[in-house]
Amino acid sequence: MFMVKLVSSYPEMKTKGYEVADKTMLIEDLLESTGMSSLYLRPRRYGKTLAVSMLDSFLNMRYEGNNWFEGTEIMGCPDAK
Repeated sequence: MFMVKLVSSYPEMKTKGYEVADKTMLIEDLLESTGMSSLYLRPRRYGKTLAVSMLDSFLNMRYEGNNWFEGTEIMGCPDAK
């Protein structure tokens, strides 16, 4: 029997070296849809909380200076820098 720890904090996943699927282009979708409300419906256990944590980590000034997004697709977008 093995134990699985569900981590829903993007900063925790990046600092502890967990493997993370690059879903950072979701941030670009949200940045491009200014003035609109966005609703993302996903099934259970599909990463909704992790996606919100990733968005918070990217946009929140208290995380300024981190390197969590180096090497991800979002850093290739001109609007993201």
